[in-house]
Amino acid sequence: MTSVALSERLDQAAAARPELAARIAAARELLAHHLADRAAGIIHGRVTPAGTRWTVKGSKGAAYTVTQTPTGWSCDCPDHVHRGVPCKHLMAVKALCLAHEGQAAPVAVLTGDALTLALAQAARAERMARPRLERQEEV
Repeated sequence: MTSVALSERLDQAAAARPELAARIAAARELLAHHLADRAAGIIHGRVTPAGTRWTVKGSKGAAYTVTQTPTGWSCDCPDHVHRGVPCKHLMAVKALCLAHEGQAAPVAVLTGDALTLALAQAARAERMARPRLERQEEV
């Protein structure tokens, strides 16, 4: 999925879920910062036996953890914890995963609570396919 397709997908998500439009716009901005300066590590992921986890730097400098397990997605930011709705961190990570996997997934995936286990398995398979030395440098 190209950045244009990713942007279109975010536009569709905002149109489908107008109540989340502000969060989707914030996720778009977060993704733009991440893609403009990947060395800054704004979004950094790691595959573990318990699931896939991403550390996402928030707009005020705090770091939040977005977690994907076979049962769903979560973020430890106050917005997601207290309101129980998808936050900008969670939507940014989902969008980035979809773009990375080249999937043209339904808009509901960006804003819903469930994403298939296949995404985690694909990320693990890709990581394991990389040369061993490169994987060790990530640890």
